[in-house]
Amino acid sequence: MGAGLGVFLSYLLFIKRHINYANRFLAILLLIIVLQMLGLIVFEIEKFLAFPGMNVFFSTITLLLGPLHFLYAKFLIQTELRFKRKHWFYFAGFLGMNILFLPIYVSGNLNILIIEYRTLMIVQNVFIGLHGISFMILTLIILQQTSKKIKDSYSSIDEINLNWLKRITISVLICLIIVFIHSITVQILHINMFNPLLMIAIMLTGLIYIAGFLGLKQPEIFLLPIIKKNMKYKTSGLNSEIAESIKQRLLKILEDEKPFLESDLNITKLSDNLSISPSYLSQVINEKLGRNFYDLINFYRIEEAKRRLIDPVYKNLTVLSIAYDVGFNSKSTFNTSFKKYMNLTPSQYLKKYNQN
Repeated sequence: MGAGLGVFLSYLLFIKRHINYANRFLAILLLIIVLQMLGLIVFEIEKFLAFPGMNVFFSTITLLLGPLHFLYAKFLIQTELRFKRKHWFYFAGFLGMNILFLPIYVSGNLNILIIEYRTLMIVQNVFIGLHGISFMILTLIILQQTSKKIKDSYSSIDEINLNWLKRITISVLICLIIVFIHSITVQILHINMFNPLLMIAIMLTGLIYIAGFLGLKQPEIFLLPIIKKNMKYKTSGLNSEIAESIKQRLLKILEDEKPFLESDLNITKLSDNLSISPSYLSQVINEKLGRNFYDLINFYRIEEAKRRLIDPVYKNLTVLSIAYDVGFNSKSTFNTSFKKYMNLTPSQYLKKYNQN
């Protein structure tokens, strides 16, 4: 059932409107997972005894999972990227391992696999484990870097944050570490703690369901250019006097025109309003106000929400209605932001105000 669903979701990703490289990588990843599940079935019914090359091949395609997962995350984050020759390097492990096992594919001799390639099989299992773990760690690194960049450009991140992908990556990483430790203890120490096939099967099935469905509904993230800056904006032509002027204009617009009430406000829209470049505006927000764009805009939204919560004009509105009106897209984000700035929930804030 999981395999059939994987093929179906892969098909949907390939025909998805506005298909991009990320969708292609995810579709291929799902198909590889389906092959992995079929490999587990073949191993369980011991068909590999008749076709030893089949067992070797199913084990080596594991080396495709890490790179495909990493490339999916990378191309999802940077939609302007194009697949180039250098990206083939990520699949060198898969190619190299299959070249090493070419004699088994050609001869189909089980004795070669059991006797002559015993040590290489142990090395292969160790390499596969470290290979997968490494790519999961690399994926977590770029996801962490991206979460910071998103907040430099967007005021609402509910629909574009990649927390779901981060959770999947952490879960897979934990499973890989457990299976890797088990493989080491079995092949080197000859201690069999448990049968890892069930855990692998559950992990693969979970990947198909979660990654497939969430990947289908995941929108493109960077529809506006990413702001590239170094830590101190050393190459910026913005001097202190101009930066202070921009800061004052920014604060005036935020107070008078309240652009933060637009839920889809981003740094490009606000910089257009100020007739300056997004990079200059980002620099001013970071250096002069000590915040990122996301925190600055949501601070003003919370201030506006505080005012409306106690204003008799808005007494007929619910807290949720006010949250939406000031620019938030969800109740949970509003409550989290409110508590961050006030150390109180909106209801606690209202209760405290009424008591006073």
